[in-house]
Amino acid sequence: MNLSDLAKAHPGAALSASAALLYTYTWIPYNSFYWQLGTTPAEVGVDYIAVLERAIGLLFTVPIVVFLVAWLISIILKPIAEIKGHYPSWASLGNLAPWMIGAALVAIFCMNLWKANQLVDAVKSGESVNVGPYAGWLPTTVSHLWIKATRSTVSQGAHTPSQTLTYLGASSGTAVFYDHMAKAIVRMPSNSVVIKSAVDAEISAPADVARPE
Repeated sequence: MNLSDLAKAHPGAALSASAALLYTYTWIPYNSFYWQLGTTPAEVGVDYIAVLERAIGLLFTVPIVVFLVAWLISIILKPIAEIKGHYPSWASLGNLAPWMIGAALVAIFCMNLWKANQLVDAVKSGESVNVGPYAGWLPTTVSHLWIKATRSTVSQGAHTPSQTLTYLGASSGTAVFYDHMAKAIVRMPSNSVVIKSAVDAEISAPADVARPE
């Protein structure tokens, strides 16, 4: 019994397994980014549902990358086909589809890890980052890697000196920041902190969940 037969026999289990694999595939670059800063995706509001929502980008990026791989293969095969006098059949090219999809998934995964490492370096240097769909020089590298870290002025009251920190997100009543001078994570109660960015008048830090855009 192959995987296709197993999926047809147990559709619920197949769907759960697919969701788990998709979550893990998408979660690893997020975890790499936040772990290198000293926190976790869940602590800044990027939970299970948020990661799966962002993984929907794979539905768009995989076909694009597969098309590019197929286009490259056609360019490589064209001189050979001209010498032999015939082109490969659609059936033979179709047999390459699983390999092309696998290559696309590996390429997207590696590019997202690379992008996450770039964003870590930017945040540690004191820069704001805002990466979402179609951002960056190559949309397929960031289509499901949505990370926002905002350089902000933070205060906890009228009589408390303000600090310049990078706001990462909030969850469970705690706002999470990165201090690029101390190279450390700073946590504050989200119901008693005022966050102002350089471009926005004020950023809200909900007590429960504040997901980066």
